[in-house]
Amino acid sequence: MSWGRGVNNNVAGELRMPNVPEHAAARKHREAAAAAPSARLVVRSADTFLPADVSATTNYAYVDEESPLAAGLVSTLQREGRCYIYAHDHPHFVLRLATRKGLPSDAVVLSEVQRFNSHVCEGEFYQWTVFTPWREERPLRELLLEVRPRFPPSPSPVSLGAPALAQACAKNLFGLVVTVNELFLVEIGGLEVVARLVDVWVAEDNPLEAGAEDGGQPNAQDEDDLTFPDYFRGVVDVESMIYLKVDHSARDTMHLMDLVQRAEAPPATDVVDVTTADDEYFPVKKKLLRPCIALTSAVMAGKGVHEAARAAATVPTIDCCTFDRVLLFLEAMIKGRGFNIQPEHLEDMASAADALQLSGLQDLCAKKRGAFQSRVRKEPIPFDEVTDRNSKGEVILVMDGMVLDVTRWLKEHPGGSTIIPGQALNMDSTVFFEIYHVSRQSFLYLKEFYIGELRTEDLARVPSGAGEPSPGFLEQLRLFTNWRLKFDSSALAAHKSF
Repeated sequence: MSWGRGVNNNVAGELRMPNVPEHAAARKHREAAAAAPSARLVVRSADTFLPADVSATTNYAYVDEESPLAAGLVSTLQREGRCYIYAHDHPHFVLRLATRKGLPSDAVVLSEVQRFNSHVCEGEFYQWTVFTPWREERPLRELLLEVRPRFPPSPSPVSLGAPALAQACAKNLFGLVVTVNELFLVEIGGLEVVARLVDVWVAEDNPLEAGAEDGGQPNAQDEDDLTFPDYFRGVVDVESMIYLKVDHSARDTMHLMDLVQRAEAPPATDVVDVTTADDEYFPVKKKLLRPCIALTSAVMAGKGVHEAARAAATVPTIDCCTFDRVLLFLEAMIKGRGFNIQPEHLEDMASAADALQLSGLQDLCAKKRGAFQSRVRKEPIPFDEVTDRNSKGEVILVMDGMVLDVTRWLKEHPGGSTIIPGQALNMDSTVFFEIYHVSRQSFLYLKEFYIGELRTEDLARVPSGAGEPSPGFLEQLRLFTNWRLKFDSSALAAHKSF
């Protein structure tokens, strides 16, 4: 991503999807999950089926070693030596699998903490899928755990040695694939401690600070320098260092002695802190922002005439979602990839391009606007031309006097290849648009299909279709389509359908 994990700026993750090439990570996961073994098993409590000394603190998910229902999971474990599984559609957290004799053949046995992490309930059936990419998870160099007593101690606060608790955590988590925000239960000296994984660090081949100020233009070999790594999962091994901190809710009931704090990394020198109009904060790599002329002072902070400048900037006219799209555009431009601006975002992106003096985005927005100008007929379109083109296989619609060419888009519309040609051709289709489109989001796409206005004298010739649209809908439609060509509006107002 273009900023550090943990900042609150991803208002709508969906906005990134149309611009991330093929959504590679999500697609890779879906393909792996589709090919992975799975089993539908009921969740049972470890307190019932496991010995008391391990039932609470176990980090393994147990199945019967001879279960026919879990045969695919067990065979994976036997073949690869390790097997991790997860419930639901996405591996938010993964559980290491183990087998045991005498368990119900249709069950997976989990502790209370594991059920909480996996969002499953005892007695319910779930589809459990093998997490096949576990070999790709990197060893963790450091982990930060937030700890608290499982039950409030009484009558006095509890004191623990931090090194001993860290060692107990390391023993408990060894060999596991762990994920940020996952909970674990660790027992030390008869006390049950809840540990939440707060953050992880891996041994990076290219640290953030390395090569940050080389001044060169990114290319295919150093394109990772444009973004921050986003590590949230990894494998705990013998070299993993565990750091602890006390949960804020337990500061009065738990004290850690001889606590070692993780050393803070030095401030990155290749980052600009950008604040948007809605006070969201983006730490962005300088390489990514170089094309933005308006941010030159922040990008060049500490150098030459910008020696006194701060590596920080505020963009008071750009909201966080629009700035997110600008960053996606910059990534695509520098990496030589195409970028598509959705119709509803065009004006905001054009405004942002002007504010940032980002010529590449200005050109793209102008091109999108130019496509509209070149496509739209400057003279009114006769209704006979509409019917003639429809008879030849095109799909030209009339809506509130607008003429829309939806031929190229028909395959993308659910049911469009049958419903639209069968119901809406050679008539006023406004009422159909009102019936089938509950969301006003659809209004934003009309500009993509608009090719002009129907000839004024032909408005009365257009059949009204299945009925008349409501006045409120027409008012909203005309509000969203104020970019239409203006001819004789009085004739439109007098049209029988309106």
